[in-house]
Amino acid sequence: MLSTYKNQLISDIVATARGFSDAGRYCLKYLTEDEENRPGYLPAATANICFSLELLLKAIYTLDNEFKSGHDLLKLWKSIPNGRRKTIEMMFVNSRPKPHTYFGAGHIFIKTYKNESVEIDPLKIARSLEEVFEMHRENFIKFRYIFEAIEVKKQYHFEGEVLVDLIDILFNYLENELKKNGNYF
Repeated sequence: MLSTYKNQLISDIVATARGFSDAGRYCLKYLTEDEENRPGYLPAATANICFSLELLLKAIYTLDNEFKSGHDLLKLWKSIPNGRRKTIEMMFVNSRPKPHTYFGAGHIFIKTYKNESVEIDPLKIARSLEEVFEMHRENFIKFRYIFEAIEVKKQYHFEGEVLVDLIDILFNYLENELKKNGNYF
């Protein structure tokens, strides 16, 4: 069972992650509905969703360790104990549609910062959870001050729906883990 302090810390981290997740989801919704303001919603959606993921990874890490700092999603993911990573990876794999339906006819388009449509190689789309974290590992840092990041304006990688699904998986994982230990958030 977690100490009262650790349970409260994890609960606070999760509550904050939920707020950033909700803000990111709101922005994602308007990315498709509000073409005029799309350039403003993209960095907000990316930064909020990636920060929510960061916080959830830190909460999972904190189940077994002291709180960890840093923004690199891949490093945070790799710092989580192997057993937890395997369980989450299985939850992720089981939640994903099969590649042939998810990736359509092999044509995948992303939008650049200036709303230009660019076709990307379907093989560059994340196929494993580690690849998701690799491809989005520094998005929070890059997108929170996008006006300072010239290279991000040219091309970026952001799989909003995949990341939102992953956030839901991590929320469920944390809730189940805390309940197993008699704790709740």
